[in-house]
Amino acid sequence: MVASEPTLPEHTGVVEVQRTTRTLILRARRRADQLPVVLKSVAPGCNDPTAGRRLSDEFSILRDLNFDGVVRAHRLLATPQGPVLEMEDLGQTTLQDQTTPLPIDRILEVGVALTTALVKVHAAGVLHLDVSPTNIAIDPATGRVTLLDFSAGRRVEGRAARPAADGALGGTLGYWAPEQTGRLAVSVDRRTDLFSVGAVLYRLLVGVAPGPTDDMLRAVHAALALVPPAPSLLRAEVPEAISQIMMKLLEKVADDRYRGAHGVLHDLLRSRAALAANGTVSVFALGEQDVPEVFTPSRRLYGRDAPLAALQSWLVDAATSASHAAIAIVGPSGVGKSALVAEAARRFSIRGAQVASGQADHARGRPLAVLLEALTAAIRARLGLPEATLAQIRARARAAVSEAGPAVLDIVPGLQALAGELAPVADLAPAEALNRTAAAEKVRFAAARNAYAAGRFDEARTALGQCLEACPADQAAQVLRARCERFLREGPPDGWDGAYRLTVK
Repeated sequence: MVASEPTLPEHTGVVEVQRTTRTLILRARRRADQLPVVLKSVAPGCNDPTAGRRLSDEFSILRDLNFDGVVRAHRLLATPQGPVLEMEDLGQTTLQDQTTPLPIDRILEVGVALTTALVKVHAAGVLHLDVSPTNIAIDPATGRVTLLDFSAGRRVEGRAARPAADGALGGTLGYWAPEQTGRLAVSVDRRTDLFSVGAVLYRLLVGVAPGPTDDMLRAVHAALALVPPAPSLLRAEVPEAISQIMMKLLEKVADDRYRGAHGVLHDLLRSRAALAANGTVSVFALGEQDVPEVFTPSRRLYGRDAPLAALQSWLVDAATSASHAAIAIVGPSGVGKSALVAEAARRFSIRGAQVASGQADHARGRPLAVLLEALTAAIRARLGLPEATLAQIRARARAAVSEAGPAVLDIVPGLQALAGELAPVADLAPAEALNRTAAAEKVRFAAARNAYAAGRFDEARTALGQCLEACPADQAAQVLRARCERFLREGPPDGWDGAYRLTVK
């Protein structure tokens, strides 16, 4: 369903403030009491089936965050066009409007207000995941600082928030943490918001964000690999202690940042008091009161240098060669296989590449399950990209699967989020159906062939049956399945070495 302009009979003086591909922001007054409000709805023309649910989720989060420092949600309106979120109107001034560096004492005031709000947000079990200048309102008269836009917000389950169902990890170019780029096998957590706080304060200190804000590839590379210059090097009057606080917030590895907003708040309050009393801030030990809200084990990997080096070497070979390769890591549960892959992915992503992985213990005998898990992870990472970049990827995905139509979506269901709805597959003659299998069933058939060659005839027969469900005229799958059934009854012939004599595929 494609969204259209919302019908708002309860409001007057409706004025458009902002329109993106996903959301429409309006300012208006309620007819009943003339209260100024901000209205947020799904953008007209948006065909994202999750957009309405996102508004409902945002309302649910804001309703639970009913305290100073967070924009207040009044109600969620039901209109024929979908839900509309009604919020308090804080005016149009945000930190994005601040284009020049602020005085040091003013920056500390903003930092204290921002981290005070985050202390409460995190204590409520919520991550913002998009702390950026556009999402921080400031009242020029009172100095009140308010967090806006919790559309990327996530409730925390345990120590970290896993990627959302649509793969979005939140964040704004130049202000996002490395784990939000989609290039690391690392979950977002409270420290993700702290990185973005550091990025916002960095901009207020020196006038520019710590990373590119206008180019996707450069922004990813900067988030993963480039350390911005310390603020004290770019602005002489920035005390070294404050510069160190910013750089600790901007650490690439979450374990090296502050562990909780309480620790940041303590150091900012100490800096503010010292600046007011002495006109400067002497260097002090950071994080003395940095106690995390929850226990979070370190993500560092110890004692795995040799296998990590080997894995990185294999990944480099696979990425730089013309051939394809799959790497299997085996071992008992709990020995650190996933941690090894996550660390290799983190290091490899610095080179601008992405690693997708799947776990065999999730497969439970399903053909291609490991490969499909890896593909789904890669798809989710792309769904978190800016809309302009995502539109190009969607076009390529549609072009790649259009010939096979919905048949290929049966194999990789998550691909529909990229390709969208596809036209039904037309009935073809047997010869033409064989051509279609090259696009829609090639991966499934290859897995079946490999299982056959390895002597796993029952697994191969199951996968081939799925191929034939999608394309009953697939002669190659018919022949190979018949061979598997015969071998299951009689066993393979003497001297059989896994070879097969099929040339149709």
